[in-house]
Amino acid sequence: MTAPSERAARNLRNAARSTGPKSVAGKAVVAGNARRHGLTAEPRPGDVAAWLRVILECDDLPSAATLPQDARGQAALALARAEAVLTAAEQALRDEVTNPAIEKPGPPAKRVRLLMRYASEARSRRRKALNHWLSLSECEAVS
Repeated sequence: MTAPSERAARNLRNAARSTGPKSVAGKAVVAGNARRHGLTAEPRPGDVAAWLRVILECDDLPSAATLPQDARGQAALALARAEAVLTAAEQALRDEVTNPAIEKPGPPAKRVRLLMRYASEARSRRRKALNHWLSLSECEAVS
């Protein structure tokens, strides 16, 4: 078994030799990796607005200009974005599992693992945003 410092040094040497794809075709494939499923893109504004209405418990959502710029408003927006991303990730995973016959690039098991990772990361971001939102709500209730 190698020591962590030896392993780190070996990884750095390997990374220095790795230059990525050299061919035009290889570069085109790599450029499209993040767009393959769209889960790394910004959440749709309509989805964020819908979650913001739920979180703030208001039917008439204030415009971006009138959204509170204090810590509570920022926390509400962060939570709404996290909920929208989580919803999209879970929907993509459900679609992949229930409709595997749709032509998609790459091996199905690899896609499912990738989507599971994105959903897990989205749940983690949502949990952190929710905890922050709740801590601000508790502070407000005490005041």
